[in-house]
Amino acid sequence: MNHGDLVARVRDVRDWMLENADSGACANAVNAHLKGWDTDEKIESWISLYRTGISAAIPGFEGSLGIDFGCWTGLGTWVLSTMGAKCVFGVEINRDTMRFGPRWAKQFNLDTVRFAWNAGGVIPMPSNAVDWVYVNQVFCNMRPDGFEQATSEIARVIRSGGTLVFCDSNNPHCPDTIERLERVYRTRELGTGDESNPAGVLFSLRVRRIREMAPELEPHVVQQLAKNTCYLGGPEFDQAVRAFLHAGVEPASPFIGGWE
Repeated sequence: MNHGDLVARVRDVRDWMLENADSGACANAVNAHLKGWDTDEKIESWISLYRTGISAAIPGFEGSLGIDFGCWTGLGTWVLSTMGAKCVFGVEINRDTMRFGPRWAKQFNLDTVRFAWNAGGVIPMPSNAVDWVYVNQVFCNMRPDGFEQATSEIARVIRSGGTLVFCDSNNPHCPDTIERLERVYRTRELGTGDESNPAGVLFSLRVRRIREMAPELEPHVVQQLAKNTCYLGGPEFDQAVRAFLHAGVEPASPFIGGWE
């Protein structure tokens, strides 16, 4: 599809969405999001971003599978998919917009986009499922206590050697978020110590450190602490272990199910 045809197509999809969004939360979200698409100039700027900024930054984008994490209405998810992806999954915590997504996609026979509601911060996809994840201005709008769940889920679904495109320029904690995401991803690569993923180097190091700090702990407690602190390192890790030892504060697990 050439540039002019794509702009016209986006305009048609946008207008249909505005006219057909259900009342309430879905309509409010659609109206708010599509203000950023309300002129041809804005549409062209988004197309340019996806073509020259996002898809170009992802090796092997042609024919790939990806996730647009925090996609809002998913309109941009579809536009990104037109750059050559096999399929892009829009993931959003707003259940109403994710239910609306298949309606407008079907209306326009758009077969390169899918939608998923990440209830409880869990991406409803298997591990190692996609080649890349795109995250744009999500963490700056997220409660800090949701960071660990989100970063661990992103790391979980990206295949080994996959790509993360991360933009969070309005978030003063962005460098810390990136550091934690890298740490969680390394842990995913090296092992978490649970039955489905044998102990890796980082897990073994955490177990050793916990035993140094608390030699009296039962082995199963040491193992659980090591699992539930996979996103922490250095002083943060020691602090979490001390909080457990002295106050019984259980570190929040970034994995499904929490503390077992």
